[in-house]
Amino acid sequence: MRLGRAGRAQTGPIQHGKLDYCFCPDASTAEFDPAWNTGIMPRAEYDSLFNEVQRAYRLAGAPTHVETYFHERGHYMDNHAAFDFLARPSR
Repeated sequence: MRLGRAGRAQTGPIQHGKLDYCFCPDASTAEFDPAWNTGIMPRAEYDSLFNEVQRAYRLAGAPTHVETYFHERGHYMDNHAAFDFLARPSR
């Protein structure tokens, strides 16, 4: 969790590209190369990890300030999705 100057939890989507074999849980195996990657994280493992991230944000009083967003590309930041997330009135 990132903390701002006042110690408040910073807003942010955690993005994963479905073609990013290193970081995306349950990524496609279509182009997976074991010479470059050791494996693909199972979705259940990611969900367990992200539950702890959500718990930290709840404890910081900012439960709506984090979410996971999956897109169809590789290691890439979907800026439009990030801006949409930041523009929501619940922030």
